[in-house]
Amino acid sequence: MKHLSKSAMRRAFCAVLLLSRMSLSSGDAGPARVEDSAKDAIYDCQVPQAAEAPARAAEFGAASWDKNKLGCAADIWFSLASAPKADAVTMLQTLLATTRYIDHVNTLWSYDLYGVRTPEWAARLQHAIEHGKSIEVRLGEVAPDDPNALAARALFKVTWPLRVAETRTQLSETRAAMALLKKAVAGDPAALGGNALWVLGRLYYEMPAFAGGDTVKALALLDEAHRRTPDSISLLRYTAYVYAQEGNAALARRKLQELLPIEARASELQLMADELKNAGDLAVRLGDSGLVGQLGTKRGALLKAHTQLLRRQVTAANMHGGVDPITGKDY
Repeated sequence: MKHLSKSAMRRAFCAVLLLSRMSLSSGDAGPARVEDSAKDAIYDCQVPQAAEAPARAAEFGAASWDKNKLGCAADIWFSLASAPKADAVTMLQTLLATTRYIDHVNTLWSYDLYGVRTPEWAARLQHAIEHGKSIEVRLGEVAPDDPNALAARALFKVTWPLRVAETRTQLSETRAAMALLKKAVAGDPAALGGNALWVLGRLYYEMPAFAGGDTVKALALLDEAHRRTPDSISLLRYTAYVYAQEGNAALARRKLQELLPIEARASELQLMADELKNAGDLAVRLGDSGLVGQLGTKRGALLKAHTQLLRRQVTAANMHGGVDPITGKDY
């Protein structure tokens, strides 16, 4: 199987990350009027000629704040992967783009606290998950032992069930993902830009012991991942969370402080904004007002410089929340 460059793998993987779960402040709960928003799941995506398709998909995929462009990027890749002679690299890119789009919709749904746009989110996920499942099977057939393909399949398995599947399915897919990731990092610890390693650590930490979870293994994997990718935004924030959970506030603060000098790549602007929000919430929990201010200042400057980025405000309904549910802005 032809390999993508390490930098391309890193960008693709970080774009999906996923696996970062946004911390939310629910505010006052109240009854909501759920509008039929399924029509908003339809977006105009004209698939270009095969020669132009990868560049167009990359252009759309770079707009990590735009649900329709991310959906279109995934659709364009799917059209290429559906060709009779599609290779494993094309299928890999398709699965990563599809997983990235699913993760984005999952996050939007999480911020729609009053369910204003539930029909839209459900319709978008149904479309993308159907594509992803078919590509995941085919990628397993054409590249059963390739570390990057194994890790991409694992990422999809962790991501797709989050909002639409029952707990049993989520658990079984996560177990399958752990098996794929263990095989991937055994073959190449740098799989998917080195980030597969820390996702395996995360799953070891979050899975209950009866299902294969192991805190000691998790911490060892996270430490190894940090040595390999010291400037990984999501890894630093997640590792800080783990140390906070384990009662080591000093080390948690140190990990959050390591975020401050990192400058986000163009492909990671939304990811940086999101993780700085998560980091700020964690700093509040740790009672470090100085760190809260520093993280908030960095995030504020980022949002000011890049006004297209989503601010992750909760939706409004019945005079609660922060944004207009009719425009759908600022999810």
